[in-house]
Amino acid sequence: MHLGSPEGWRIIWVIAAAFFIVAELLRRLRFFFLPFAAGAALAAASAFAGLLVAGEWALFVVVSAAGLAVLIPVGRRLAAEGPLAPVGSNRWVHQQGVVLEAVPGSAGSSGLVRIGRETWRAESGYGDDIPVGTEVFVTRVEGTRLIVLPVVFPASPTVPSIDEGK
Repeated sequence: MHLGSPEGWRIIWVIAAAFFIVAELLRRLRFFFLPFAAGAALAAASAFAGLLVAGEWALFVVVSAAGLAVLIPVGRRLAAEGPLAPVGSNRWVHQQGVVLEAVPGSAGSSGLVRIGRETWRAESGYGDDIPVGTEVFVTRVEGTRLIVLPVVFPASPTVPSIDEGK
């Protein structure tokens, strides 16, 4: 393959475009290699159209630079927003809600809590009753129930003594 021949540059631009697309996919939407892939794809199309090699390079540089100027700020903004929110019931972990129906402290018993616009069955995460109107914090999800703790603990929670277990 001779670099002075138009056929050689067609192959080079197609390979370059494929390389930049794969590199972009491996970087998970950072939009760094995507402008280069677009530039290489347009340069390949111009090579097949019969444009001179210098024109192909000019098209590659201009399209890549313009793409970088537009997409890099978008990629930074998306990265700054943080990871995507979890899906399903796990989206409620680390969220706050309010008790609608008292949450008993006994294991296996549940009450109702409202988080956002949804109502969920909830169990106490620390073994004491949580009264109606108490703000709660979701610590985890077990099946279809949320495990919650009160945001503000009562002054004297019931703590089982060592002798009670005997």
